[in-house]
Amino acid sequence: MRNSSTKIIAFMVFFCMAFAVMAFASSEAYAAWWRFGKSDDVPEIADLRFNAVDARNVETHLILGRDDLDQGRVIVRGRAILYSGTVGRVDISLDGGQTWQRANLGDRGMFTFEFTPEMERTYQFAARVLTTAGKASEIADYAFEFTVSTLTNTDAVRAAFMELIALYMNKDAMGFMNRVSPNYYGDRSGLTDAIRDDFRALDNIRIQVNITRIIGFDNRFQVYFTFNRSAISTRTGKTLGPDQLASTAEFSRDGESYMLYGLGQPLIFGLSNPDAVASSPFMTMESVGKPSIIITRDGEAKEEVLGETGGESSVVEGTATLTSQGWEQNQGFVFQDEAVVDCGANPDFCIQEGQFMELGPGVGVRDLGARNLDDIAQVPDTGYSGQAVDVQTGRVYAFKLFNGHYAIIVFTELGTPMGTGGGYGHQMRSVFRYKYQTNKGSRTF
Repeated sequence: MRNSSTKIIAFMVFFCMAFAVMAFASSEAYAAWWRFGKSDDVPEIADLRFNAVDARNVETHLILGRDDLDQGRVIVRGRAILYSGTVGRVDISLDGGQTWQRANLGDRGMFTFEFTPEMERTYQFAARVLTTAGKASEIADYAFEFTVSTLTNTDAVRAAFMELIALYMNKDAMGFMNRVSPNYYGDRSGLTDAIRDDFRALDNIRIQVNITRIIGFDNRFQVYFTFNRSAISTRTGKTLGPDQLASTAEFSRDGESYMLYGLGQPLIFGLSNPDAVASSPFMTMESVGKPSIIITRDGEAKEEVLGETGGESSVVEGTATLTSQGWEQNQGFVFQDEAVVDCGANPDFCIQEGQFMELGPGVGVRDLGARNLDDIAQVPDTGYSGQAVDVQTGRVYAFKLFNGHYAIIVFTELGTPMGTGGGYGHQMRSVFRYKYQTNKGSRTF
């Protein structure tokens, strides 16, 4: 009888252990389903920067400006990841893999590699990650050419802009479009048609530009300029202009070139279709009330005094107050409805304990630094994180929302005590100003 009982107990222990192993295996399989067949033991590089320049999406060639260097040096920073196993080392090559140098490997796969480049020399960069088990990343996934130019980014952007102006004045549509980014912020095909329509409507185009400033942010460069422009209408033979206006253009660092990424109003190029070409429907205030050359929908070139916006602003703004108490009685905000709601209603963001900002599903945030909210003309299109943020007053936070819209806020109060309420902790008040762009995809404010 005792022997029979022992067998039954042994069987039950074996059954429980087998069930636990199957459950663990099932859990592991479920946790990894989203990796779409990637091997857990093959390492990858999740982040790669050359000083402050993002190099993750470089395809064939990267050009650094002289002002991108850090005291004459390039510091390559990255993060190696491995889902199963341990990262052993990261190697860097500057000659296409003929020779390798070991990078400094820190915690959580973070690595750095420093060197002093020769100006205008083309390097064959490659990186590889090796695990302690001998597995290696695909070298081709992290290999490209790069060059450090003797020009600064400002000089290179200025030169690219002046080249575009020359091509436009020479009515070279193909050459012009070859210098427009594939990721042009407006409608790139609409810009192609508009440039050709411009050339049909205008002759003897003359443009003089004075660049007042160039501001760089990541791989984007905003150009502020004034310009004088004159032309002859092909339909009437009348001389138009010169108009004297102020506008903006945006360039992106696309590998080895600085390419046109966006155009503000009033347009310097693509006058035939401003709805498709312009990054924003609103004129610069310096140009409001001034005459400008325009091209009508039927192709007639003429002069017209510019209005302020051509319509009602697409940006709504206001001030809102949120209360928080403990970790359960907190409020958040929904930009689309301009509504304060409980955190349980999945708002765009929620303030916990008057200090921590939790984000709603599909929402990303980016800290733009200590700035005036009204000084933000345009927000970046990348660099947003879905992680919680420890917020501060006086700093501007940009949001990329799940519905494709953008918003910006600045807190004027955070965690101001309002006395002791029910439950645990003190009730606190947080006050912020906000702007919400109602045009989907528009990053202008």
